[in-house]
Amino acid sequence: MKTTQRALAAIVAFLMLAPFVSAQTSDPGTADANPFATKDLWAAGVHAGFLSGMGLSARFHPQGRFAVQLTGGGFKSGKVSTYSFGLEGQFDFDNVGRSRFYGYLGTGLYSWKDNGTEKLDGEWRAGIGLAYEWEVSKKLIFCANGAITYFSDGSVYPMPQIGLFYYFN
Repeated sequence: MKTTQRALAAIVAFLMLAPFVSAQTSDPGTADANPFATKDLWAAGVHAGFLSGMGLSARFHPQGRFAVQLTGGGFKSGKVSTYSFGLEGQFDFDNVGRSRFYGYLGTGLYSWKDNGTEKLDGEWRAGIGLAYEWEVSKKLIFCANGAITYFSDGSVYPMPQIGLFYYFN
């Protein structure tokens, strides 16, 4: 089982990083309507999901159609502690202004310990999904996602995610 998990992790990592190696092009005719095609964008915010992490999040969207997002967070109260870390690779299908429809591959590591004992059966997750983000204001966006998620215990479930991000440029 461990070999299968390692192979799946390697495939997910390759699929998430491979698009960044390819050339990225932008259409100069969309400069006003599409900031994603004309400049590199950085964002920070909060993200909550059962695939690619819960907590504080950072997103980098270079010129073109690809983006990457890192998320992580933790909490401890008494003998109970929880944390999660996640990574997403995103591909834009369509965008207008700062609103966009995209697909993504994600992976995450989750933990929920009570008195030092792990309570989750499927700590590691990987999946593929679709998302839409809405422009709330010129700098603020809200996103909602849904993904088919594989858990390290062998189960597969559809999982929701949401996020709120502030674009710096």
